Amino acid sequence: MLHEDARRRPHRRALPRWPQVRPAAGRADRLSAVGRRVRHTARRLDDRGARSRGRQPRHRPGIRGRGQHRHGVGLPARRADLGAGASAHLGIAPVSGGTGRRLLVLGAGGHARAVADLAVACGRSIAGFLGARGAPATAGVIGSDDDLVRLCAERRFDEAIVGVGNTALARRPELFARLRELGVPTPKLVHPSAVISPSATIGLGSALFPHAVVGAEASVGENAVIYSGSVIEHGCRIGDHAYLAPGVILCGDVCVEAGAFVGAGAIVVPGVVIGKEAVVSAGARVARDVPAGGRVAGSGAPAGLS
Repeated sequence: MLHEDARRRPHRRALPRWPQVRPAAGRADRLSAVGRRVRHTARRLDDRGARSRGRQPRHRPGIRGRGQHRHGVGLPARRADLGAGASAHLGIAPVSGGTGRRLLVLGAGGHARAVADLAVACGRSIAGFLGARGAPATAGVIGSDDDLVRLCAERRFDEAIVGVGNTALARRPELFARLRELGVPTPKLVHPSAVISPSATIGLGSALFPHAVVGAEASVGENAVIYSGSVIEHGCRIGDHAYLAPGVILCGDVCVEAGAFVGAGAIVVPGVVIGKEAVVSAGARVARDVPAGGRVAGSGAPAGLS
């Protein structure tokens, strides 16, 4: 009878064997054995056993480099394609780890190396250096000036810039003219830390190093060099192939004509004209016009290059 009564009862959901007690926040002492067992199956990270397997890293949205895995692992931006193997294939000694357009530097001295650093900061990669004819080979040199035509025909670079410093100022216009004759692009290199007014203009082939300042409506010609920390204030005009050493200060409306050299730390007062291919030595204070080809000595220094 007991069994018959049980069969005639309506079906009801079985009650849990242990009552479900919801503890106060932060307390686990009221949980039943089943509740504690379920709760402790999710172990803390510091309690995981030796056989535990780390979770896969979650995808983090963002911009990844070209050729990089979507989970953010691997070499970014095709860096592997620019290793020693690629350099050996091109016959070019590895100079930089840049990933941009290949830049050839005409020169192999100290100024050329500084230009190479500037180019890498501007996103270029260095294809190599061209040294003077008969000069001893140094790291990264892939030929001399006589090899420029051949390298251009072999498409060994995309752009080129003159990297000859103030020890051979007369060569700078010649090399730049040769690049123009061959139709080689000559980019302007402006360091990211340089401050350039929106109304200023910078010519092709010019190099502006870190923390250079070019003020309102100032102009810098082609193939010019503006070294670190130089200040070119409003309305100044810098001619083609001019060369300003580190820390030069040109007050407003100064004109530096083509091929002129201004040494480190020189100060030129407003409205002064420094003539074509003139030389202002380091530390000079220039308050009067300098004629073409003239020389101004610096503080306590003889006339001539510093």
